[in-house]
Amino acid sequence: PEHVPLDAAAIAAMSAATLGLATRLVGLGGTAPADVSVHRSTHAQVFVFSVGGAAALTVLADYSADTALIERIGHEVSIGLARAFQS
Repeated sequence: PEHVPLDAAAIAAMSAATLGLATRLVGLGGTAPADVSVHRSTHAQVFVFSVGGAAALTVLADYSADTALIERIGHEVSIGLARAFQS
C-alpha cells in the first residue's frame, strides 16, 4: 500500500521467520522444506518464496492481484536467483 511506510529490514526478518515457520508446519507431513508461504487479508496478499536455503523473495500485492501469476513468476524468479547465488 502506498500510504504504509515499508521497513526493508523488518520485512526481511519477518520473511525469514515466515519461511522457517512454514517449513516446520509442512514438515509435519513430509521432509521437503516450504518453497512458498502465502498470507492473505481483505486488503493485501504477501508471498514469501524461498531462494535456495539462504534468502527469500517477498512480494507484497493488492488483494485483487492475480495470485496465479504472482506464484508462477515468483517461483521462476526465486529459482533464477538461487542459481545466481550458487555461481
